[in-house]
Amino acid sequence: MIQRFHYTELTSTNDYAKELIKHLPLIAVSADSQTNGRGRNNRTWEGEAHKNLFLSIAINHKNYPTYKYPSRYQALGCLVVYNALVKYISKDGIKLKYPNDIYIFDRQYKKVSGILIEHSIQGKVAENTIIGVGLNINQDSFSDELSFKASSLKKIGLSVTIEDIYNDILLEFENLFTKSEDYIYDLWVEKLNILNKSITLLSDNKSYLVKGINPDCSLTISDAQNNIKRIDNGVSIIYEL
Repeated sequence: MIQRFHYTELTSTNDYAKELIKHLPLIAVSADSQTNGRGRNNRTWEGEAHKNLFLSIAINHKNYPTYKYPSRYQALGCLVVYNALVKYISKDGIKLKYPNDIYIFDRQYKKVSGILIEHSIQGKVAENTIIGVGLNINQDSFSDELSFKASSLKKIGLSVTIEDIYNDILLEFENLFTKSEDYIYDLWVEKLNILNKSITLLSDNKSYLVKGINPDCSLTISDAQNNIKRIDNGVSIIYEL
């Protein structure tokens, strides 16, 4: 189902997948290292070569119609990685964080994976969608800046290969990709466990209560005066898992 492409080094698997998917229906692009990996909101994704998974799954919408709510591809990406990891980690040891991060328990919950969704748009139509996955597997040390908030499978005592996790992720993708987008959305909402939690917006450093998760994956939140607002998945928030 998925055509696989692997490279020793790429600037970004997402960038290369964008070119290949123009001529193919469904592909996976991986690399031993990235020189310019990206995260959300123009952040970089750091990871040591040959120790982590750098993967992009690309969908050509000429072959596979896009979701009614394209933001739900972030839910798909998160669930794919989550389902792959629960084969190795207990459900209590892994959590999803809104909108598209995966955390594991390493003395406290720390980020082990991030999902970056990118669409190529023509007019108002998405021609293809890229699901980028960065996953820390065998890296055992991080920069001072990241050490208190990032972890890896190796750091929690797991001995797994990049190839095994890669195969697990593609298998889970093939399983979930056959499901409806409403099924994907409902499962993501359930596993997020963010409803009625207190969050802080980094943009104003104020606290809000999460009142709802909308069909387009945005959040409905309220402040202390019960003023209601919506924030989309590009807004940075802090909350306790």
